[in-house]
Amino acid sequence: MKYLLTAIMMVAGAALGCGQSDNAQQTKAKAAAADSPEAVAKIGERAITMNEIMESIEATNPRYKALIGASPDKLKEYIDGYVNQEVLYLHAEKQGVGNSEEVQKNLTTYKKRLMIRNLTQTAIPKQFSDDEIKKYYDEHSDLMVQVKVSQLLITANTQNGVTKQMALEKANKAYERASAGEDFAKLVRELSDDPRSKRQGGDMGYVGKGRFPANIESVLFSLKEGEVSKPIEVQRGYVIVKVTGGIKPIPFDQVKGKIQTDLRTNFLNDYIANLKKEFNVVVFEDTILKQAGASSPEATILPVGQGVRLKPGERGDAGKK
Repeated sequence: MKYLLTAIMMVAGAALGCGQSDNAQQTKAKAAAADSPEAVAKIGERAITMNEIMESIEATNPRYKALIGASPDKLKEYIDGYVNQEVLYLHAEKQGVGNSEEVQKNLTTYKKRLMIRNLTQTAIPKQFSDDEIKKYYDEHSDLMVQVKVSQLLITANTQNGVTKQMALEKANKAYERASAGEDFAKLVRELSDDPRSKRQGGDMGYVGKGRFPANIESVLFSLKEGEVSKPIEVQRGYVIVKVTGGIKPIPFDQVKGKIQTDLRTNFLNDYIANLKKEFNVVVFEDTILKQAGASSPEATILPVGQGVRLKPGERGDAGKK
């Protein structure tokens, strides 16, 4: 960051006509400009200083900052654009645009987002210690495991005349052939409808828990090495999985970053759950399902476990406490 600031200040000096020939003195003078109140532009009586420009540049993305810091022309271009924006803002303010319903609505929304972001940044730990991460890893050792998997996917495609029943029959035949000892990778290349894994003979490498839906995961971690599953129903059809490498722990270093993220997510979820209790939050699932046009409670679209959730038929007077 210091390098970037120095680079931009050096560019600033060049753009503003700094004419010293001694490189050491020139660098020192340009770096000192960062704290200078001298105006780089004026709009009426309002002075725009390099400090103000620097603060604005810092809010841009890193690649653009580096581009500005490498070119006097880019810095001048940025300052010109900044002045243009200020002129447009002042004119809009003079025209009363800020009082429009659209602007006020957007201001409210933006204010809400800023407040939430500030709250979460201050209330939620940015980093958990290595000891906390290792403790989580040890306490959840049952989740920190992986198996090596190959898959064979048979999909239903009504446009091609393949019904779900036809896909199941095809999957059953593939399972019978695999159970009889045919090479699984060869079967995948012959029958699978998943082009990505098909090229590798179905090999998906080692996968940990949470990668697959629960109905597939429960089968995966119950199979012994070399075993093949019966067809498992998925959204697009049926999948057959083979465990080609038995269960083994996932090395700590491989999941350290994910655990860091999970800990922050868990902290936030608990934080929100407590706030929901404090504010007496009630979610009316029957209304949600009705509005969504869903036909069964299984279609709930909100995360479970936070606040009070009322299933269809349970609404009553729960929200009137």
